Amino acid sequence: MWALIYFLLRTGHIVDAVQYIQTPSVLASFQTLEPSFPAYLKAYATSPNRTLPKHLLDRLHVEFNQRIRYYKEDEDDPFKFALYKLLGRCDVQKRAMPAKVVATSEDYLWVQLVLAREDEAVVGERWRLSDVAKAVVKSGRGAWDRSGQRPEGYFLVLILVGEYERVSISPFCRG
Repeated sequence: MWALIYFLLRTGHIVDAVQYIQTPSVLASFQTLEPSFPAYLKAYATSPNRTLPKHLLDRLHVEFNQRIRYYKEDEDDPFKFALYKLLGRCDVQKRAMPAKVVATSEDYLWVQLVLAREDEAVVGERWRLSDVAKAVVKSGRGAWDRSGQRPEGYFLVLILVGEYERVSISPFCRG
């Protein structure tokens, strides 16, 4: 269940994820496992800026801190961990995700962009697009083009994170 919901969210099918979670058999499973999660997902999906109302966000954070934060690879579901972390922006300063969830550099970038918020007031939970850009630049071209054969990968990532000036000086743009 968790993996399917994550992949629906990851591929932009959030309405389908909400519909799936509301089917009677799946909803019954959630009533046993995580009774609040369907409300979190529905609120996230219907929010214009993909945030939760304060009362749900506070409850999600409590659940995350009590039961989910200390993910153990061989015991816990990596997709459940990822969904709670993404929906609630939990523990943003630790943006790492389990390897099963973030299998590619594209997955990694998507997670970073989903976690980024320009309007966060809490300093400790601040992770903005400029922070994503700094992380991309710090990791360098090698992180996005390990073989050295596809410089356009790094070029596109720089564009996605708003580093347009760096694009013009990247090796891909040199003639």
